Amino acid sequence: MKLGFVLFLGFLTATAFPQNKPDQSPELPKGSVLRVVLSEQIDVANSKVGDIIRTRVVGLVGVHGIKRPRNPLTLLGHITEVQARTVDEEESRLGLTFDKILISSVTGEPRSLMVTGVIKRVVTVETSFANNIISRPASGDDPVARAAGPMVDSNGRPVAPERAPLEVPSPIGVSRTFDKPVKHIHLYPGNSANVTVIASKKGNIVLTSEAVMIVEVTGSGS
Repeated sequence: MKLGFVLFLGFLTATAFPQNKPDQSPELPKGSVLRVVLSEQIDVANSKVGDIIRTRVVGLVGVHGIKRPRNPLTLLGHITEVQARTVDEEESRLGLTFDKILISSVTGEPRSLMVTGVIKRVVTVETSFANNIISRPASGDDPVARAAGPMVDSNGRPVAPERAPLEVPSPIGVSRTFDKPVKHIHLYPGNSANVTVIASKKGNIVLTSEAVMIVEVTGSGS
C-alpha cells in the first residue's frame, strides 16, 4: 500500500503518463480506494441519464488514514439510470459510473487519467461534542480535514482510534468526527461493468452536496 501511495502522488507532478494497458496503470492501481466528496446535490427527481457527476478527491484510503493529493483532483462520472419512486415503482434507483480523474495544474490545462470504479459506501461526516452531535463544522474547523473523516481501514471502513483523528477547540469541549451511513439506501452492481446502483424503498434518493463516497478503483490508464 505504501508503494501505491507513492505512485498515486507521483502522477500529480509527472509531465506525462506511461503507456500502459488500461487496467495496468501504475499511477492508480486497480483495487485502490478513494474517498471523494460530491460537489453538487443529486436528486433523482431532477436527474436524467447522462448527467455529469463531479466529486472532489479527498485522498487515497490506507491503513493509516487518508493520503491527500498534492494537487486538486476531480473524479468525474455520469448517471446511467434514473428511476423515481411512484405508485407503480416500489423503489427509486440511481445508477452511477466513473470515467476519469482531472488533475489540476498551476501551469496549464488540467490533465486527465482514465479511471473506472465502483461505489462501496455512501456516508455523511458528522461532528460530535461530548454528548451533542451536530452536522456542521465548529468555528475553526478545517473542512478539508473534516471531509477526510475518521481513521479508516484499507476498505474505507472506520476503525476505533486510540484518540480522535480530528480534534478542534470549541466552547463545549473537543469535537470528534465520524462517518454516518446515509439512511434508507443500499448499493448493488449494475447490469453493466463499473456501474453502481443506489436504491431506496423509502422515497426518492437525494444525495446532498458534501456526501462522501468510498470508491474502489476497477481500472485506470492514460
